[in-house]
Amino acid sequence: MKLLDPETFADQPYVAGLNQTFHMIAGAALYAFFWLLTLPVPAVTLSFGIFLTLELWQLDRRGAEWWDTVIDLIFWSAGALLWSVAVVILPLPWIIVLTPIWLIMICGFVIAVYAAFNRLSKE
Repeated sequence: MKLLDPETFADQPYVAGLNQTFHMIAGAALYAFFWLLTLPVPAVTLSFGIFLTLELWQLDRRGAEWWDTVIDLIFWSAGALLWSVAVVILPLPWIIVLTPIWLIMICGFVIAVYAAFNRLSKE
């Protein structure tokens, strides 16, 4: 499994669903990170700028499909916007705001284990 490869999840709907879940958590994590450094509106703007840059890079350089880019952007943005609404509306302590960052670390571990298992099962 290669990260950032558009064909990584072809014919694997479960893994593709996990990938989109990861996009939402990553969107929330980037928002949480920038929220710690700035105010809510700049945090959303900075987060979206990173998502857009990454997705356009994949579209241009990695041969991603346009529809995949749009779907990825929707999930990235949903994670950031939903988490920003929760942070702005609810009086959350800063430690809870960091929850998506912890989830990113967990998702990264799950992807690493999956990739290792996938590789070992083919040997």
